[in-house]
Amino acid sequence: QSHCILYLFHCLLRLFQKNRRVQTILCAVTIRQKDKEIHCVGLLDTGNLLTLPGTGIPVHIVSKGLFEEQKKEEMELPAMEIPYSSLGEQEGKIQVVMVNSMEFEVDKEKRVLHNVWLGLAEERLFERKSYQMIVAVK
Repeated sequence: QSHCILYLFHCLLRLFQKNRRVQTILCAVTIRQKDKEIHCVGLLDTGNLLTLPGTGIPVHIVSKGLFEEQKKEEMELPAMEIPYSSLGEQEGKIQVVMVNSMEFEVDKEKRVLHNVWLGLAEERLFERKSYQMIVAVK
């Protein structure tokens, strides 16, 4: 019986540790490219595993609506498509663009990332959400 209790305690501890790792918090995000700035609300997500293929460089997901066609042209964004998989789509492609920098706050610590890759997701992904971006954090 003590083995059963010990095993149950072990399972609960692992579940708690797993839930702690996948934390979600909203934050203000500023994206900068050349002399332009875009402000939005981001969801800090330790579970976002999208990276540039072969590099391990994280890709943050933003609503396409943040980058209207006119802004994309003005901002001169380097772009390409990369493969991704998700629960809804096993083998999709997403356009990614690189911006000069991105600034946000995690646990009251300001973070500034340079040469940041952003995946431009369909706006329906963010419908009825209080955020327009999924920020990959480790």
